[in-house]
Amino acid sequence: MMPNFGTRIPDLAFEPMDQITLSILEEDLRAVFAFDPRVQLLGLNIIPLYDTNTVIASAKLMYIELDMQGNLDINITFEGS
Repeated sequence: MMPNFGTRIPDLAFEPMDQITLSILEEDLRAVFAFDPRVQLLGLNIIPLYDTNTVIASAKLMYIELDMQGNLDINITFEGS
């Protein structure tokens, strides 16, 4: 019931893996982490692997309730490039 809520990341699967797409990906991931009160984003690296049409998003997070830091790595595969 909230069409503007969520992320555009699933819509990027068939887009070319170019700088515009990578910027959208980073922007959406930052918005997701900013929305979640359980974590604080300390750093985000977007690493494109053009040979395999994959992007690794590596986030350094502070888990607020646990008072500890950790890394979250997300692999996103692009089907069409």
